[in-house]
Amino acid sequence: MRQSLKAVANTICIVVTVPLWAASVLYSVVVRSEGLFTFFAQIVAMLPGGLGVYLRRAYYRLTLGRCGRDLVVGFGSLFTSRRAEVGDRVWIGQYSLIGKANIGPRVLISDHVSVLSGGRQHMRDDDRILRVNENEQNGVVIGHDSWIGAHVVVMARIGPYCTIGAGAVVARPIEANVTAVGVPARKMHV
Repeated sequence: MRQSLKAVANTICIVVTVPLWAASVLYSVVVRSEGLFTFFAQIVAMLPGGLGVYLRRAYYRLTLGRCGRDLVVGFGSLFTSRRAEVGDRVWIGQYSLIGKANIGPRVLISDHVSVLSGGRQHMRDDDRILRVNENEQNGVVIGHDSWIGAHVVVMARIGPYCTIGAGAVVARPIEANVTAVGVPARKMHV
């Protein structure tokens, strides 16, 4: 019975968010900007409670590159790139920002986490003017069954079965099955 109710709620929320998806796709084709995708992501991020969780899930199912089953995105959290991909049963806490990322199944991302679209997103040109570095926005991979602690900044790949301690900055790739802590994040030896 509970699964049936969840399925009905998911379907209703998909129907409700179809106009947001359609408008953002049309806008991105005509204007060549992701501005409307981001605008709607910010709106659904601020919807409280269970209804907010269901509407965020529906919106991201329609708009992300891939979105697995049972995604939970907490209040105030949002994806900043529609090119993100998310596996099944991913849980994202409150006030987190996810850029272009490939998040494996069963990943737990705590509150106030920033997953950037790459490690060197900006650069200075020959005139020392700061520019977006399109070549370095390949995205970040977070391997399956990993746990990312509160206030972590992810700028590089994290392998599967990893635990990243609160407040860490992942500036270099983390191999599989590692607990990493600190700034920059380093393998913890136990």
